[in-house]
Amino acid sequence: LPYIPIYEMFGINIPIFYFYALIFYFIAAVSVFLLARQLTKNNILALFAGAIFSAGFIGSDGIFRLFNSVQTSYSIMFVCLFFTFLLRFARKTNKWDYLIALVLFFVALETAFIRTSYLIFPTIVFLILFLNWRKIQDCVRNIIIVAPFLIIYKYIFSYSVDARAGLVKDYVNGILTGRFDYLHSFFGTLGNIVLPQPVQVILFDSVSKSIYYMEQLLVLELVFLVGLIFLINVILKSRNRFTRILFSILPVLWFVFIQVYFLNSEYIFTHSGEVDAVGIFSNFIGGIFLILQGSIILLLLKYGGNLAKIIIFLNCWLLANILAYSTYLPFTPLESINRYLTHSLAPYAILLPMSLYFFRKKTGILVLTVVIFTNMILSVAYQRQFIEEKSIPTIKFYAQLKKYLPDIKKGSVLYFDVANNRNSQQEFRDFFSVGSMPNTTAIAIRYGIDRYDFSMTSDYREFLSFSEGKPEESLFSFFYGPEGLVETTSITRINLENGRDLELADLSGLQKTNLSLVTPAILKFRAKVNPQVTVHENCTNFVKVGKDLLFGYLLSRNAFYRDVKIKTSSQERYQRSSLMVDESRGTLWRGNRGWWHYNSIEEVIVDLGSPKSVGQLLWVNGYANSTPTDYAIETSLDGEKWNNVKNVNEGGKKPNGSVVKDKFPPQKSRYVKLVIKQTFDNDSPAIGEIEAVEDKYVDIDKDNIQRLETEALCAENKVEFQEVGRFIKNWGIPGKVIWKTDKAEKNVAKFNFIADGEYHNYSVFLSSGGTKVTDLKINSLEISADILISDLNINFPTEAELLKIFSLQDE
Repeated sequence: LPYIPIYEMFGINIPIFYFYALIFYFIAAVSVFLLARQLTKNNILALFAGAIFSAGFIGSDGIFRLFNSVQTSYSIMFVCLFFTFLLRFARKTNKWDYLIALVLFFVALETAFIRTSYLIFPTIVFLILFLNWRKIQDCVRNIIIVAPFLIIYKYIFSYSVDARAGLVKDYVNGILTGRFDYLHSFFGTLGNIVLPQPVQVILFDSVSKSIYYMEQLLVLELVFLVGLIFLINVILKSRNRFTRILFSILPVLWFVFIQVYFLNSEYIFTHSGEVDAVGIFSNFIGGIFLILQGSIILLLLKYGGNLAKIIIFLNCWLLANILAYSTYLPFTPLESINRYLTHSLAPYAILLPMSLYFFRKKTGILVLTVVIFTNMILSVAYQRQFIEEKSIPTIKFYAQLKKYLPDIKKGSVLYFDVANNRNSQQEFRDFFSVGSMPNTTAIAIRYGIDRYDFSMTSDYREFLSFSEGKPEESLFSFFYGPEGLVETTSITRINLENGRDLELADLSGLQKTNLSLVTPAILKFRAKVNPQVTVHENCTNFVKVGKDLLFGYLLSRNAFYRDVKIKTSSQERYQRSSLMVDESRGTLWRGNRGWWHYNSIEEVIVDLGSPKSVGQLLWVNGYANSTPTDYAIETSLDGEKWNNVKNVNEGGKKPNGSVVKDKFPPQKSRYVKLVIKQTFDNDSPAIGEIEAVEDKYVDIDKDNIQRLETEALCAENKVEFQEVGRFIKNWGIPGKVIWKTDKAEKNVAKFNFIADGEYHNYSVFLSSGGTKVTDLKINSLEISADILISDLNINFPTEAELLKIFSLQDE
């Protein structure tokens, strides 16, 4: 909305947009300067406050990212002007100042409630501190003054608040019941403001790397602890000895508190499952900052209460904004650059000069200068990183897209295939960073068309559904990888319109065929399989568990992954539900965080493809902090009537990647549903893999499956040799096609070999991806065998044939 006037005049002109946003940022900085001057009556302090805000590393994403830059700046402007006029009223009791402040309060909330929802708290604190409450008539008058602010806030809050507000109660209850690690995000975020994260990383790196990172944490905490105690004694040298001792003890108590409640918390881990040492250090910094502020307030009370009131007010403003986000993300401290922190930067920019300047002025000015230049350097470094990693790739991407596709006609369908490496995936997400709007918005604004006039997707099945019934000239496909954007439209159109067959003499000549899987294909071949079975004495462990059960489970699991379909209540854009059944624990499904906050429930429905007797649900926990703690398992034959078979309410946290084995009474079912009602940190759940296990395989040690690669087809004696042979002949052995492309190093399609020593025909579906296949192999899955391959052929089905294949898979 703020960019509409500029868009009408200049169209999509990014430099103009940034200049426009810069103007608002400048106005916000001026408003911080004006408020600081009004509070302190000191131009030098006000200039330092404006300079710290302008240096702009803290909360810089709130300024650099255009989609929220202008709103962030003008909301800070309104808040600063609001407090400026409110202070004028408190000092001079001019009714016009009060009315202007009231209007600014309303405008700040109405135009940017998502950023100013915290505003009522510092407002109330301000009025309590700066109004005269000594007489009864003054109290009555002040209550009348306060009432309109409460009424306005309640009015706007009633239609602007979302479901996350309900988490405040859980947050408070957690702390009141002794869960003090709920304060992790609050203190950690404050620490990331006071000491930016890049500086924290430098400090950790400066400590000897020969010691464990937790020992590095201890060293840094002790250094800062000693420094703080010294500083407190300098600040409070004019106070009595008891006061100095008391405030010197507080940092020690905070250090102990950190060790007891944060260091041993089940919640405070990185995504890799390690203790978050840097995050705990941020907590420590946040705590000692507040202790330092307390000692400064105590000192200022000796010289008159007005300065102390200003310091108290600025601290409340700073902390109120942090607390607003900590209540629903209690275990996730916000990064220094997070856009939510720009509103905390305004009071911090005023608070820091006041905290330093009134003491040793030369030292204070030196420290403030270092702070300003440090933040400027960090800000420039981040801008450079932003340009190199986001802006330049985005410019190149859309330049290439414009070259391949000069214009987009109404009804067009665009498909983007993206390489599986981290950089390409992140860059592609950045190309379409449009907040909550559909991804087509990013393309539409660059082509000057309506975002609903065309479709785009990165999911091939969705691409087919969009393209069904459309003329081929409206279909466009591309591949994005390390080399940039590659057009694949012509191959896509040929394959989908007419289909194509490609014969291969053998797999060794693959490089010469220029084989690509821009569209899905069917690999057809003949194969003769002879399993390698040996007789020796090292098979007793498998005799105990039963080879037939192990082989049976292996085949059952292979069939599960071949036939399974997954449906969830929601999913994050790049953590889709299908990643739960891709046989990779490194990829995760995660429920949409917005959906979770509004609904506090997530359903994962596993469709087995056909009814089976099921007795266990295996699932791999995604994130330790988001472990499902209250959930139910239900089964169904038709997907309509559900039978509850298990309820779990452990309240326990499980490590990243841990396997949860939920056993329940055998049920004849086609569908198994996991209903997640609560997670450890009240954030949306994440699962790496999920598998419904047939009841006859529930009790076997599935870890033995990993040993089948080397030991499964050995027999202790000739009798067992014959039994193994009969089993393999009757049931076959799992097979796999493995291929490598410029999209992914490893792609796998599974099927089942008939292992009777005779030639049989096979057809294996190969999913699309990339522009070139560089390697392709056909092997048995986990079981050693001699395999002879002949009559290799790759068929590329037409659009109609693919739709039929996918439809059969969904039945």
